Amino acid sequence: MNRIQFIAAILVGCWVAPAHAEDVTFGSLKISALWVRATPKGAPVGGGYMTITNTGSAPDRLIGGSADVSSRFEIHEMSMDNGVMKMRPVGKGLEIKQGQTIELKPGGYHVMFV
Repeated sequence: MNRIQFIAAILVGCWVAPAHAEDVTFGSLKISALWVRATPKGAPVGGGYMTITNTGSAPDRLIGGSADVSSRFEIHEMSMDNGVMKMRPVGKGLEIKQGQTIELKPGGYHVMFV
């Protein structure tokens, strides 16, 4: 199982309601503070959040994945542009440098289940 599928499996495990999952380690990546936001019934998208720490000696990249609950699993970024909130897929994924911790959170980088 590759890292992305592993992360997707964890997020799917807490998809039903806003919930938190236990910390996990996969190779040199420590994934913690996993949670998903509850979505209204019939909503076509949902967001997932987590903190990822790369404890290894080489960079890694979160590029996407798959989930049983959606047809696509993408990495997105939200940002403000002239007072307008914009959301877009991160085409080349999100690099996690060696020793770096990144936080996927509302209003910033996040996982989007489409």
